[in-house]
Amino acid sequence: MRIVDRCRVNLIHGDRISCSSPIRSSLNPIPVALTAVFPTGQCRVSCWKNSKCGAWSVSKRQNRTECRMASRSPIKSKLEEDSRSTYFFMRNSVPGRYVFGSDNLLYLQSTRLFGTFHFAVAICKKIPGHRLAIFRKVEPLENLEGILYGNAERENVNQVAYIDLRNTSRGPAFGDGTLLSDTEMGRLEIVNATTGRVFVHWNNSLVGVSTDVLRQFICQANPLGVEW
Repeated sequence: MRIVDRCRVNLIHGDRISCSSPIRSSLNPIPVALTAVFPTGQCRVSCWKNSKCGAWSVSKRQNRTECRMASRSPIKSKLEEDSRSTYFFMRNSVPGRYVFGSDNLLYLQSTRLFGTFHFAVAICKKIPGHRLAIFRKVEPLENLEGILYGNAERENVNQVAYIDLRNTSRGPAFGDGTLLSDTEMGRLEIVNATTGRVFVHWNNSLVGVSTDVLRQFICQANPLGVEW
């Protein structure tokens, strides 16, 4: 298992998500806010009671626990490196909805946010433990699409979401450098291979498209520590 970006996201607890160290977890600067010395549980309760609180961090200091709260989501907060801290954020502070896939990975669909490919990469990266989704097998992707899209027909290729599959000098490759041809996904037909900058999954094919089209996108996290 790889630790992606800032941390590995832990399990969802109720309406919050946490990340364990090593992590960029202290909110700095605090967007609204407040820094206080609280017991860990009190920090959580204080955020829940504050309708403006979207995230908090708990940092172990010498002889004390420091609590920081912020009104901004992980997307809008600046996080600094601190291996002694744990960062929490409210699920409703990020745009979209979470679902578990059949591959036991956690997915965030950007239902309220559209962007270019590079915007999608940046947004997923800003959420601790998340990345723009990578699929090495066809079945988990198709199962997830069934959950996210339901029975709705996607008549236009512009209606499908970005995943992290790029056209490189070595051929189609995922965002972590793995070649498409080295995975089960490589058996799919590739359309517009010479003109597309990235690929999306549509009509049981991988279609090359521009990075500039505004689309939904899918972020991915690994709360259970499975192979990904």
